Amino acid sequence: MVYPLGSIQFTIYAKALCSECGLQHQNKDRYHMNKFEGMDQKARVTPQDSKAELFSIGDLAQEFCITTRAIRFYEDKGLISPGRVSGVRAYDRRDRARLILILRGKRLGFSLEDIAEYLSLYDTDPSHVTQLKHLEKQVDEAIARLEQQRADIELTIDELQEIREKTITALADRAD
Repeated sequence: MVYPLGSIQFTIYAKALCSECGLQHQNKDRYHMNKFEGMDQKARVTPQDSKAELFSIGDLAQEFCITTRAIRFYEDKGLISPGRVSGVRAYDRRDRARLILILRGKRLGFSLEDIAEYLSLYDTDPSHVTQLKHLEKQVDEAIARLEQQRADIELTIDELQEIREKTITALADRAD
């Protein structure tokens, strides 16, 4: 259903339980989308844009299973910048796409500073070459860091297994 609010229309989607995760989302296909092809990330909402798709802070929080406080935190950090409709935050597709990138970046272990730099490169380089080079560097560093952590974990496991074997031997010697 579409509800007009001033010269901007809000689209309300029917909500149903998601068969993939059991949560309630506005649109399962948008929530579980892993690729961003076809998303117009540069589109901004203007009062003249009566077909703009807008989201409330509650809609985004529910869709991504995060708190409204987290979304406001990302807004305070300048990572997203919603418009206002009658004093209420109105997030457009660009804000939603940026929120997806923020959450993915956090899940992959990137700092908010890294994510902010990545997002700022998107806005300044229309060809996205600088953004992609930056991403490649960050991903390479993350892979190296994770490989080192994996090596450290494997070493720790080996040491613990050695201690376990010595403990079992010591217990067997004392049981005799």
